[in-house]
Amino acid sequence: MMQKEARQKSDLPKSMEAKPQYQLAPVVERMNVSATLEMGNLVKSLRKQGRQISNFGLGQSPFGAPEMVKKALIQNAHRTDYLPAEGIVELRTAIADFYQRYFKFDINAEQVIVGPGSKQLIYQTMIALNCPWLFITPSWVSYETQAKLAGIDYWKLAISADDEYRITATALREKYIEIEEQLQGRSLVILLNYPNNPTGLSISKEEIREIARFARNNEIIILSDEIYGNITHPSFGQEHYSIAREYPEGTIVTGGISKDRSMGGYRLGVAIYPKAEKNLINAMRSIGSETYSAVAAPIQYAAITAYEAHPEIDSYIKHTTTIHQLVGSYVYEHLNASGLQLSPPEGGFYLFPSLNHRRATLHEQGIDTSKDLVKYLILEYGVASIPGTAFGLNAEDLSFRLAYIDYDGQDVLEAYLKDPEGAVNNPHDFISTHCPRIEFGVKQLSNAIQALLN
Repeated sequence: MMQKEARQKSDLPKSMEAKPQYQLAPVVERMNVSATLEMGNLVKSLRKQGRQISNFGLGQSPFGAPEMVKKALIQNAHRTDYLPAEGIVELRTAIADFYQRYFKFDINAEQVIVGPGSKQLIYQTMIALNCPWLFITPSWVSYETQAKLAGIDYWKLAISADDEYRITATALREKYIEIEEQLQGRSLVILLNYPNNPTGLSISKEEIREIARFARNNEIIILSDEIYGNITHPSFGQEHYSIAREYPEGTIVTGGISKDRSMGGYRLGVAIYPKAEKNLINAMRSIGSETYSAVAAPIQYAAITAYEAHPEIDSYIKHTTTIHQLVGSYVYEHLNASGLQLSPPEGGFYLFPSLNHRRATLHEQGIDTSKDLVKYLILEYGVASIPGTAFGLNAEDLSFRLAYIDYDGQDVLEAYLKDPEGAVNNPHDFISTHCPRIEFGVKQLSNAIQALLN
């Protein structure tokens, strides 16, 4: 009888306006809207108002998927089966061959895990490893947020504009000495990203060897995010050199098809684990099977074409990388004389200028943070960018990221292929003709900096 009364009582509303309470987890409550998304929405709003805006905020390769990959996707659209969580063996074999061909390190299909973007695979690796992490700032916007969501311990190593925001073994060693006691015997994971988002800088072969030697001597794990590896600019003077070639037993490499093959929306990323780490590889399979199950079947089969040895794919990567270098060099050359502190791009499609050396001058005009600076640039001069604070720097660091891809990628690639020699020999004419929003943005940004500093 009492149980019946209890059930009847529990069915009564707690109040006339009863409803469940959707209480957010504290870590989620503290999350902010992505700075990139926030700027994208502002760009759309201003353009609707009739404003001419040059969008240096969006970081997405603009060329569209290679034609043969698009055809492969259509041919595999009928596939509806659930596939293995780690990816089909045909694709993983093609990926292993791709990395041997382009980056020259010895791997096999068993080391490869395929997921819905390298972002997801980095996050899963954070969950799988019972290790603290070290992030180097400025760094890609999601690393630190993912660490918070995963509930892991981490530190940040801030590189300054005076050091060109450049990663070195010396800086890593000094930070390791500082935190070594706090590790309490646990292995540290250092996350490298090169060519780097947001700085556009890479790491030389000699420096990579120094970092590998330091990591091996201290039993450090390296997660090397090399998704921009194939967009290393020829002007850098060397091909991308993966740290996995120097330190294979301690390096995890992540990548994908979003940058060098312009296929971000396909959502397919890759992680390559050391051969001996079977437990970690199995853990990644398990996490994948219990979360996203598998990357979509048509995407996996189409991606085989994206990773196989095809002259069309090789030419696509080579030509689009050359265009990135042409545009990046153009933007750098025009801005270098404006008073900004910046380094020439070495890979990817980013520049990371700073005005820290003119802090007092900007303070007089009410600009004390990178958000203040970015707001001024877009509202007064129509140039969209992303503030340095979005990449882990202090709010007072007067830096911002420029993604120089605001042009019609397919039209530009077609124009380039008609006369590649002409484009390389006369880049200013090529960009003026085919990338008008880049030209406009550079002029406006130069005008803005001159107005601020004079």
